[in-house]
Amino acid sequence: MPQESSRQIWLNGKTPGKGRFVLYWMDRAQRAELNHALEAAVIIADRQDCPLLVVLRLGGEEPAITARQAAFMAEGLQELAATLDERGIAFRILPSAEEEAFAKLLDQAVAAVTDVGYLRYHRQRRDWLGENAPCPALAVDTDCVVPVEVASDKAEYAARTIRPKIHRQLERFLKPLEVRTPKNAFSGISLPEGIDPADVKAVAMAAGSGEPEPAGWIKGGYFEAAARLTRFLAHDLARYDEERSDPNAERVSHLSPYLRFGQISPVEIALKARAAKADAASFLEELIVRRELAANWCHYRGDYDRYDALPQWARSTLERHAEDARDPGYSAAEMEAAKTGDEAFNAAMRQMKATGYLHNHMRMYWAKQILRWASSPKYALATIVDLNNRYFLDGGDHNSFANNLWALGLHDRPFQENEVYGTVRPMTRSGLKRKFDVSAYIRGVE
Repeated sequence: MPQESSRQIWLNGKTPGKGRFVLYWMDRAQRAELNHALEAAVIIADRQDCPLLVVLRLGGEEPAITARQAAFMAEGLQELAATLDERGIAFRILPSAEEEAFAKLLDQAVAAVTDVGYLRYHRQRRDWLGENAPCPALAVDTDCVVPVEVASDKAEYAARTIRPKIHRQLERFLKPLEVRTPKNAFSGISLPEGIDPADVKAVAMAAGSGEPEPAGWIKGGYFEAAARLTRFLAHDLARYDEERSDPNAERVSHLSPYLRFGQISPVEIALKARAAKADAASFLEELIVRRELAANWCHYRGDYDRYDALPQWARSTLERHAEDARDPGYSAAEMEAAKTGDEAFNAAMRQMKATGYLHNHMRMYWAKQILRWASSPKYALATIVDLNNRYFLDGGDHNSFANNLWALGLHDRPFQENEVYGTVRPMTRSGLKRKFDVSAYIRGVE
């Protein structure tokens, strides 16, 4: 079976009508490059001898896209609009609240295509499309290297259980994708005006965005993502395995926000990393196995962001230690204000608030300290999820949700027992010092 068809999930059994175009409801994959859903839509449009319309609907995401994320996303949408126009594909951004406008477009569709995201609201959107489209509706998984339902048919316990399943399928799916220009350019069909992607304020308003302010150190869009990948592979990959735990070394790709908004394909990243001169094994483990473990978790667990979703051993040990003294103990407000006795945590909190970014090792430490200081494990998880969604540029995607729960034991194993943590893996300030120069990190944030 071709890899493209293995990525496809039919949402209904309807037959093509007498519509005027194929409609691709772009949801998770906001790119024209190596987008299996887009290319499937082009093929269907050519078969039906009609043009292609791409529609992005904003609003109703869970969690809501922040103003910081909306600015980053809008930069990518501006590039996307220009690229689609060059290929003769129409593009509109519509507020989700304007249901009538989208329904009228859907009524004119010969067929409808969407891409696969792994969160609750993504599933709700696909279900709605299958039920309400008057034509065949197709979902295409283009956000994982190995499609989530091909990799496994259940929520996996840990990386060690999903790794062999992914590796067995990897060569089948880790391949380039032919880019097709539709035979019929979109013209002569009236469309709603939609939101100008250059109007960042309008994009943010449609998404329901609030604080914080946009981050100025990073620009969104496929071309910037590709440039960052090129620099990382040339200058940092060779020392990635050795220095990836040191935030001062900055041997990181900074691609997670681009993956969060589907602005670059993980297949493209993996292919280029494989072709690099340096050993990419550790980088590919995180990009493919760890990231797709998170996709698996959110796809098969509707409670992916809730305390009760933790494995039994983690809940049991945390609850046995729920009454342990928190010394010190801090409220969520104190932690958010970076008013704790731990300067490494405070520096991390200031950095994420100002930039929307934390090096992964500091991000793990940040979450583990919240678990140590919060008055209960449930309060800790609520605090981690809230701050993660509010400040991080890559917050609110499947990777973030799985990693939030990892801090409390998800996809991990029991360790030696400690106060508060129980047998959940701890992280300590002394452990940081063994990894890198903590004082230099704190000075760098200041």
